[in-house]
Amino acid sequence: MGIGAESDSLYYESSGRVNVAGLILAIAVGCVAASIVAVAYGYLVVYIPLAGYVTIILAVGFGVAAGFVTGKALSVGKVRNSGASIGALLLVIAIAYYVSWAGWIHALLGKADVEVPFMDIVLHPDALWAFVVDVNETGWVTIKSWTPSGGVLWVLWFVELVIIFGSALFVGAA
Repeated sequence: MGIGAESDSLYYESSGRVNVAGLILAIAVGCVAASIVAVAYGYLVVYIPLAGYVTIILAVGFGVAAGFVTGKALSVGKVRNSGASIGALLLVIAIAYYVSWAGWIHALLGKADVEVPFMDIVLHPDALWAFVVDVNETGWVTIKSWTPSGGVLWVLWFVELVIIFGSALFVGAA
C-alpha cells in the first residue's frame, strides 16, 4: 500500500446515497418545524414596531431555524446525496416562506380586527397574492416617516427572500 492509498482513507467521502424514507421524513419534519417558525416570523414582523435591522435579524433567524431543523433531519435520516439534500431544503423553505406570508397576512388582518381563519389564507393562494399586491400599493409599515410601497417594497421583499433562503441553505447544507 502506497502513501497515497493510506492518506485517501483518512478522509470521509459521502456515499451519495439517498435513503428515501429518511428524505420523506426529513421533508415532513422540516415542513412542520419551519412552518411553525414561519408563522411566528410573520407575526413578529407585524407586531415588532421596529423595521430595518430587526427585520433582517428576524429573517436570518427564520432561515437559520428552518435550515438547521431540516439539515439535522436529513442527517438523522441518512440522506447523503447533496442534490437531494439541497432539493429538500429548497422545498421546505419554499413551503415555509409561503406559510410566513400567510402568517403575516393573518397578523395584519388580526391587527385590524378582521377575523379570517388562518387555514383559509393558507388554502387560497390567489387571495393571498391579491392581498399582498393590495398591501404593496400603499405599503404597510413606516420607517422614519417613510412608507415603502410599489417597486421599492417589492425590492425589500426580494431582499428578505434572499436572506431567508440564503441563511436556510447555508445552515442546512452545512
